[in-house]
Formats: sequence, C-alpha cells, structure tokens
Amino acid sequence: MKNIKIKKVEDYNDNYLEIVITEENELLKFLTITSYERLEIPSNICKINQCIFSVADEEISIIQKAHEENGFDENDYDYFMEMIYQLQFEEVYIPKTVTEICEAAFFYSEIQKFIVDKENTSFVYKDGLLYDKAKKILLACSGEVNDKLCIPKFIRRIGENAFSSMDCYDEITLDISEGVEEIGPYALASAFDISSIYLPRSIKNIGERALEYEEGEYPKIYVYKNSYAHKYVIEN
Repeated sequence: MKNIKIKKVEDYNDNYLEIVITEENELLKFLTITSYERLEIPSNICKINQCIFSVADEEISIIQKAHEENGFDENDYDYFMEMIYQLQFEEVYIPKTVTEICEAAFFYSEIQKFIVDKENTSFVYKDGLLYDKAKKILLACSGEVNDKLCIPKFIRRIGENAFSSMDCYDEITLDISEGVEEIGPYALASAFDISSIYLPRSIKNIGERALEYEEGEYPKIYVYKNSYAHKYVIEN
C-alpha cells in the first residue's frame, strides 16, 4: 500500500509542493520544485528506490490522484509537473536503517555531499564516493571531489547513473583502478565535469551508453591495447 504525502512548503519567495511516496519501509519518490540545504531520508526507511527524484509516465496518474485526494486543484498539479527540474542538495543524509540503495537512486539531482549515519553498516561515503560495502558497488559521486577522482580497486561495479549527481564546476579526470570489472548503463550521464577517463584491463562489461555524458558526446577515453575496454571503444 503506497503512502503518499503532499504538503505545501513556504520559502522566501513563494509556496511550493513537496510529494513523498513510500511503501512499507521503501522510499519510492521525493518530488519538489525547489532545492534543499539538507535532505534527510526518513529514519524508518530501509530501501531507497531507483530514481526517487524523477517522474516516470506510469507514476503521473498516481500523483494526480493523490493531488485530488489531498484537496489540491488542477492548477497546482499542472504547475508542479511543469516546474520539476534537476534538484540540488547541499547534503543528503542516509540514516542507519537503510540497508538497500538501488542503482540510479539519486539520478536527476546534484548533490554536494552525502552523510551516512555512523551506525549504518551497509554503506560508506568517502572522498566524494558513496558505495555499498558488501556488494562493492559504487552508487553515487557527489560534488565533493578534487580534479582527479580515483575509483578504489576494491570496487567491482560502477552503478547505473553513478556520476549523474556530481556537479563540481571543474574538469575532472576519472581514474578507474585495476579490479573494477563492470560499468553500469548511463554511468557518466550528465557528468559534464568528467573530461577524461582511464579504463583498466580488469573491465569485463560496459553497459549501454555508459561512457557518454550526453548523447553522442564523450570525455577523452584512455584504454589498454587489446583490452575489453579497447574493443568496446572501437565498436561503439
């Protein structure tokens, strides 16, 4: 059973809507038309779903119905849907209760920093990188990175849309260490700050459009001759 909370929030200039959709202990959506200094994931949440900040076609009717049930008129709904844009957060706080974060969870956002509760044993945030400790999956990168970003060798998979939430305003060199085996689909999508990427011999699989930051646009890509990455780059 989905629990949909809609409220109007006042800021200095105007009112805006905030929609939070949960199901049992899973965060499905967090939708708004403004930006936050700090977003706190509720303390009862165990799972953060994929793409919590964006609206898919099949979800529009659910949100529209919730608007009606909460007494908001059609103008509120139309305005909200027109104004949704890429959200910006200074901090995103992940509580100790969260044990699962889906790949691409933070797509459609710009996040300067993650904060993982000290008692959370599932996830680590270090050097601008948020990763699943047990599964060795890189889930997201924040804007809190230097001009060279190194992916640790213990990471096995770079998740879908992993770099889409970074916004550093500087050119970044992405150095992926030996040991990383997979790069998920759209990993570099919207990661315009990444100007060059070094791919190791250990790469065995690269997902759909994983190295494009925009359709048909790529950073400079450096590979080892005759490696899987070399063959991928030539073919694609």
